[in-house]
Amino acid sequence: MRSDGGAGVSRAEGGLERYPDFPGHRQAREEARRSGVKWEIRYRERYGIDVLDVSLFGELGEDMRRRGSISPELRSLMDSVERSALED
Repeated sequence: MRSDGGAGVSRAEGGLERYPDFPGHRQAREEARRSGVKWEIRYRERYGIDVLDVSLFGELGEDMRRRGSISPELRSLMDSVERSALED
């Protein structure tokens, strides 16, 4: 699975199932840069992903929760909180 950061949808977060044409943030952002179109507009026009619709993030988070999928960033944050709790 691939998760290369940035806002919106990644393949690791269920993006592959919901948005099968989405290549991942790194490639999609590069395509937007080359096209001269703002990435937010490119995501919507090319992949049908409206990153300006905040409900998208809630839906993807719920998908991740159902699958038990946790991003590396969230795992790191959870580990840090657990360590802090054990120190107290």
